[in-house]
Amino acid sequence: MDKLKFGSATIKRLISSSLTTPFTKASASVVSTCSDESPDFQCGLEEKLRESERLVKKILHKVHVSIVIPVYGEKSRVTNPNETFVHTKIRQIESILGLNPNLTWDLALVDDGCPEKTGEFCNRLLKSAFPDYYISRRVKVLFLKDGVEGNGSGLIKGLKSTRKSKKGGAVLFGLMCELKEINIQGQDHILVYTDADLSVHLGQLGLILKPLVEGPYDLAIGSRRDKGSVVLRSTDRSHRGKLFIYFWKRVIHHLKGVYDTQAPFKAFRSEVLGNILQKA
Repeated sequence: MDKLKFGSATIKRLISSSLTTPFTKASASVVSTCSDESPDFQCGLEEKLRESERLVKKILHKVHVSIVIPVYGEKSRVTNPNETFVHTKIRQIESILGLNPNLTWDLALVDDGCPEKTGEFCNRLLKSAFPDYYISRRVKVLFLKDGVEGNGSGLIKGLKSTRKSKKGGAVLFGLMCELKEINIQGQDHILVYTDADLSVHLGQLGLILKPLVEGPYDLAIGSRRDKGSVVLRSTDRSHRGKLFIYFWKRVIHHLKGVYDTQAPFKAFRSEVLGNILQKA
């Protein structure tokens, strides 16, 4: 394996060389805004949310879901006087995973060296708006600087500074911390990562959990390019995305069947992710 670089492709490169069971794509809707008026989009999203609810209610055994969200330059979303992204994400998680008593969850927000100190604003918000979650660490803030080699946990070997990583390192650090802190015995542990913006409605968690809970898959990838996806995207951005896919398909030939590596909605079974990250 090539020497690791802590960019956005880090985890994907590890996965492509380590997984022994097939990928599966969850046809999740990933959108560029959370408040569009398009009736077609709204109907499509509502259908996805209903299907997600149906799938969540069918889970018959205990499953813990850990959700990791990197935060960089998100101060405006944390200080929004109407509703912050943290409120929105927690409400979406509660509304879907609260439908089944077999499901438990926790959320980790990872500050990846943000100069606006987004992580500190998140901590203040949690203390005031979600004190129970804050005290119990059901919702917590992690700082990538604590994962840098020589600092804190030093979990990420070879990473000398947050400036060398940003989002890729934050996702990696968040997943590592969740695996280390959440010690689940006798039940499934699924780890999910997504973005801080509201492009993915977390009410769709049931869609991405299903193939991992029911098997036989170890990794599920949300896709904006699957036939069943509900997507709202500008034409220019769509063209850029197609150009990027054209490029990476010629560089990484063995990722057959994966058409959207950049969608911020991916889930892993903990035992497989642990094996992958041991190689990081």
